[in-house]
Amino acid sequence: MSRAPQTVGSEVGDAINSLIREGDRFKDWDAPRIHTLRRQIDQLQKVDARYAFTARGQLAAICGNISGVRENYRKALQHPDQPTTKHEFWVAMANVGLYSEAREIGEWLLEPRHQFYAQAWQKAMSLGQFGAVWARLPAAKRLWPDLQKEDFSLLERVVAVMGERSLKDESITAVLALMGDIQREHRIMFAGLLVTSVKVMRPPEEPPYLYLVLPLDTDAAEIHAMNRKFTGLVVRKLGAFPDGLVMSFEKAPPAEFRAAA
Repeated sequence: MSRAPQTVGSEVGDAINSLIREGDRFKDWDAPRIHTLRRQIDQLQKVDARYAFTARGQLAAICGNISGVRENYRKALQHPDQPTTKHEFWVAMANVGLYSEAREIGEWLLEPRHQFYAQAWQKAMSLGQFGAVWARLPAAKRLWPDLQKEDFSLLERVVAVMGERSLKDESITAVLALMGDIQREHRIMFAGLLVTSVKVMRPPEEPPYLYLVLPLDTDAAEIHAMNRKFTGLVVRKLGAFPDGLVMSFEKAPPAEFRAAA
């Protein structure tokens, strides 16, 4: 009895992934192709409600439908397997630029007892959760010995600068959330697998700082326009960048050169 719905479920997942691979622009929620997927998801509702709400939320995310993401996350959490739901919506929240809400989920996922640290720490870093990743690293290494082989030297340098400049994860997320506002205005997701990359800057005779860039697969003119809007929004909302932090949009490298997580 469940074979047909399971098949539809696989088709829905493949279709959503295909939409993401086709490009980083948000899709049209009312487009015929999206309507077809929404009807397929409706077929799953009675068979696997959690999966249906998750798939609907993921589809809403790549369409820039914030209310749809939040509503389906709330509904999916009412069903068993909350850890999987949290992990899947963590990704969806990032796709739609809801970085503050993604950070809240990430804090939960990074707790080693929840068993997601090993697969989540790199994306969590790209979401500016450096302090959270670092604080839980010792316990995570005890649970996953293979983490001993990973290179955490960049994270160590980042955390050192954060200590020198009294910079917190929350301050980074506050700025990143404004980038999400601009992304939704331009209807574009970040390019690649990681939301941002970070560089530790130690200029001569100047205090060190972190430089985070969010890659976009678009032309230079749009990136310049988005950076102008972003800087203005930072000034209006926060007064200035937090001490020790600079962030900007940058053009993503060609897909074949993008680092894999």
